Amino acid sequence: MKSLIFRSVLRRSAVALGITTGAFSLVCCSNPRSVYPPASAVYVVGLSYYGNQEIDEYYPIASISGNPVIPTAILTLPAGYNPISVTADVDGQIYAAAVQTSTFQMAIFVFPANASGSPTPIRTILLSAANPPWDIAVDASGLLYVATQSEGSVSPFVNVYASTASGAATPVRTFQLTTARSISGFAVDDAGDVYVSGTFTTSPSVSSGALAVYSPTASGGATPTRLIILPRNVVYAGMAADNAGDIYTQIFPIATPITTAMVEEFGPTANGSNATPINTINLPTQSSTTVSTGFLHLDRVGNLFTSIELETPTQPTYLGIHIAIYGFTPNATGNATPVLSFVPLSLGQIFAVN
Repeated sequence: MKSLIFRSVLRRSAVALGITTGAFSLVCCSNPRSVYPPASAVYVVGLSYYGNQEIDEYYPIASISGNPVIPTAILTLPAGYNPISVTADVDGQIYAAAVQTSTFQMAIFVFPANASGSPTPIRTILLSAANPPWDIAVDASGLLYVATQSEGSVSPFVNVYASTASGAATPVRTFQLTTARSISGFAVDDAGDVYVSGTFTTSPSVSSGALAVYSPTASGGATPTRLIILPRNVVYAGMAADNAGDIYTQIFPIATPITTAMVEEFGPTANGSNATPINTINLPTQSSTTVSTGFLHLDRVGNLFTSIELETPTQPTYLGIHIAIYGFTPNATGNATPVLSFVPLSLGQIFAVN
């Protein structure tokens, strides 16, 4: 259990919404249901340069640049808890999934928008230690979605909690991803559609990388409403989805060393093994750095944030691992130049945006 928790903490970073503009323009693009300000702060979850486990905050986005960048502020969780994942709701409240290092109690803390320092949580939701959270998301109504990873022969599943859940709350709904063997990406749109990337059993005795979509009412042993089967000649990583139903995934070629990566976008009707991307964004080439899988998410106006893992960073680091985070404006395509590019001083490889 300890090694599982350590890997979970080490492999987490996140981007969450603020309310100011900056390098990103305030436009309505692939989000037809609502218009929100673009993201203005980056929250990285994991180990700091000094070995502390915390949520490091980087803002304003318009002035973030460099390698490595020192955090602007730090959010510390209640004593004894280490963060695993973070997201934010439409009001900017911060949700942090965490584990108590001595008792292995799992919890989700809800903090006010723009919280930093050591604030008292608005709410605390206690989870079972037998089902540690892998990632979390919140839809526009405030429902909280907690995804767990597969354990042995048990498929991953998603618990959904009420917007007012507190204490040892019972999920209002639970559904199991019966054909999924593992999860690599997780997202929820405003309406509650659930998007998962990972390894799925696509036919008897055959497993493939795929992007799956589940309905807002999914329960029990849920069957995806869409399943996009990815090619076998690439390494796939995280995914994101917008409110129009477009799905984005980051892929890497199978090569050593890996120096290139791209983001592919699939349209709202893409399905099956013959789906063709409607857009591709090529990420900056890492000429002197070994690149490993990264993750991506959209903010609420369609700006795309993506990360890559730097396994041999140019700056000395605690444990020798960093990520680079890039941001692209809506409708970026091809060899578009990122409008955000920086390496956080803190450590962690998975990130999310809300």
